[in-house]
Formats: sequence, C-alpha cells, structure tokens
Amino acid sequence: MDVKEETIMKSDDILKTTHVWYASYGSNMNPERFYCYIQGGKPEGSTKTEKGCRDHTLPVEVRTLSFPYEAYFAHYADRWGGAPVFIDPNKGDKHSFFVCYLVTMEQYLDVMAQENGLLEVESELSRLVNDQTALLKGLYGKMMNVGTMDGFPIFTFTNPKRPEVESEFPPAIPYLKTILKGLMNQCGLLEEEAADYLLSLEGVSPAYTRSELIELAVDAQEKIK
Repeated sequence: MDVKEETIMKSDDILKTTHVWYASYGSNMNPERFYCYIQGGKPEGSTKTEKGCRDHTLPVEVRTLSFPYEAYFAHYADRWGGAPVFIDPNKGDKHSFFVCYLVTMEQYLDVMAQENGLLEVESELSRLVNDQTALLKGLYGKMMNVGTMDGFPIFTFTNPKRPEVESEFPPAIPYLKTILKGLMNQCGLLEEEAADYLLSLEGVSPAYTRSELIELAVDAQEKIK
C-alpha cells in the first residue's frame, strides 16, 4: 500500500483518472450504509431512501486510514434527525479515522450529489478540481483532495467552514450506531475504544456519556450478530 498524503495529483491527471478513493469518516464508514449510496436503498436508522449511483458496482477495494483532519458534529441532517459529522478542512494535530473505498470517478460524483441533495455534480468536476475555493450547494459542498494511494487520488468532502459555536442539535442515536459499526468492523476498534473516539469529538458531549456510548456500541454489535 503506497499512501502519500503530501502528494496531490495534478488537475489534468485527476480529470483523466477512472477511479478514486472516497475517504469516508462518518456513517459511510459502515459499508452497509455506504452501499445504499451505490446501489440504492434505505439505510437502517435513516428516513431517506437513497437513489443510488448510475453504476451499482460495489467498490473494488476497501481500506482504513487516518488523516490529520479533526472530525466534529454540527448542523442538522433531516435524514438522521440530528447533527451529522464533518471534518475541519484545515489540517491539525488531531487525526480522524477514514474508511476508503476505491470507486469510479462517476460513482464518487454520484455519491457527492446524493449527500448534498443535488441531481448531479459531474458538470462541476473541472471547477472543483481546478479551484480550491469552489463549492457546491449543500452541507458537504467542499471537495477535498487529501493525497494519493496506489496511484489514485484520495477524495472526501465536508462543510467549507467549521462553525464557531457548537451545534445545538446532538447527533441522533441511529446515526451514532452506524458510525460505531464502521469504527468497530472496519477500523478494528473495540467497543470502548470506539466510544472513546466518538466522545472525543466536538458535539457529542454532554449529550452522551461514555457509558451510554459503550451501550450503543454493544447494541450495534449485537444486531450484527
């Protein structure tokens, strides 16, 4: 595995590439949830049925990484009934877990469109790649190129600006369970470790205690069994 955080692929090469790594850091770390964006369907705990990508083929490969971007909860997502998670677009001292899916460029753009409630974003690709300040409408309107892995760019998306005040809405329990599944089953964290990771993120405490998060993690694992 060849991961180069500091190596950003040139714009012309990005526009020619067939595949990209989509680096997920929230509910999409759980493949069961993410595959609803690929193949369509209603994720457990969500109120929205996703339409899926034009290409329903599952990712070529899945890997787990961490990057120096701090995750936090803010704003409000109707489909979950609480604050969703974002990453600060500026690098910092705190690292966050990412589950990376190798998908086609078309699939990545379709996923980004679904996340933002847009019909399509393919027509915006050149602008997003060439202009670092370019934004789409929606909570996840900022595309980020965070490195390369095995010759393919690593993309993610987030909110362009971190709020100065913590969200008044805590994350919803079904959303947290979905993230916990990803942390435990893809990132290899134990129940207590997954709970501690979430507790360290802005927007979780004081709405949830460590013991409550551990209970959610245990419950999430039991449902899998």
